[in-house]
Amino acid sequence: MIFYVVELSDDWNVDVPSWKYPRNLESPRVSSPDFGNDSKMMVMSVRCVPLTATHCRLRLDWSREHALWTPQQWSCVMFSDESRFSLQSDSRRTFIWRAPGTRYHQENTTERHRYGGAGWLVWGGIILGSRTDLHAQSVTMAGHIYRHVILEQHVRLFRGAMGAEFLFMDDNARLHRANIVDECLQSEDITRMDWPAY
Repeated sequence: MIFYVVELSDDWNVDVPSWKYPRNLESPRVSSPDFGNDSKMMVMSVRCVPLTATHCRLRLDWSREHALWTPQQWSCVMFSDESRFSLQSDSRRTFIWRAPGTRYHQENTTERHRYGGAGWLVWGGIILGSRTDLHAQSVTMAGHIYRHVILEQHVRLFRGAMGAEFLFMDDNARLHRANIVDECLQSEDITRMDWPAY
């Protein structure tokens, strides 16, 4: 999927000089005053998670199953998620002007670290009427760290306060399905909410 600058400028209410984007959205090629009459391209690719028909069906089934839940039922669910923030630019969403056939020329490439270089991981959980403290760390989250820091220091406390009706939702990341994590959830009598995988 390709987004053009004209679409982004409309969405973000940004004034972009007209020569910087193509008037005909069928073609990203445009002549620029800075490059003479050479045909240049300015595009940004969008990354997304591809969903199969099975993914869509499972998500629809999950939605239908929970559509009639009461606020009381939802108040027992802790939703959790984590995000990783890179300290170096690694979004790969940099706009450049380049001529066709020059994609791999040195002036059109940007070096990037395989795992984005240094960064921070931030985790948090929310539940109706409350939330956990944000947990931030500068190292990669591994199963034993997730168990010790997240489950034992945050989730277990909410389970104790809520009782047996407590449900814990995570996003099915590989880390969340590690044996050490499953063992901890079982030993603490924490029920994981069924959540469709990506």
